[in-house]
Amino acid sequence: MLQRVQTLFLLAAILVNVASLFVPLWEYNVGDTTETISGMAVEASGLAAESANSQNFTASPFHIAFFALNILIALFIGLTIFQYKNRTKQASWVQIAIILLLLEIVSLVLLTQRGPYFIVGESKGGMAALGFALPIVAVFLLWLGKRNIKADEELVRSVDRLR
Repeated sequence: MLQRVQTLFLLAAILVNVASLFVPLWEYNVGDTTETISGMAVEASGLAAESANSQNFTASPFHIAFFALNILIALFIGLTIFQYKNRTKQASWVQIAIILLLLEIVSLVLLTQRGPYFIVGESKGGMAALGFALPIVAVFLLWLGKRNIKADEELVRSVDRLR
């Protein structure tokens, strides 16, 4: 049945994960110039931004990995929702999605720790933005979904024992 609580958790995990593509992930400041990294673009703004080689999407393998994993995980969780007839399979697919999300978090950390891409000058580190926490929230939502899937399976087994 699609109207179960875990379906809501899995849908919320999809929405939160896809939202991380559109919100800022990390921000670097060098003087008057700010560089913002999001899942879809790296943007520089400020005085030195005119001379910066600004692009919408970096050629960094970590940026490409983050984008690809984000889309792959959203599709995979979407397929997992429709495995409601086989709860054990659905729970194992959620576990795989959690592992993929952890890989996405690793690619996000590697993407943001490389430093500014387009700003010339010394950056004293960056500052995490809202998008940096969204994959962690998605992992938590998947964990809640898996917990409810297991609770449903236990309920069905207890009813089968009573018959």
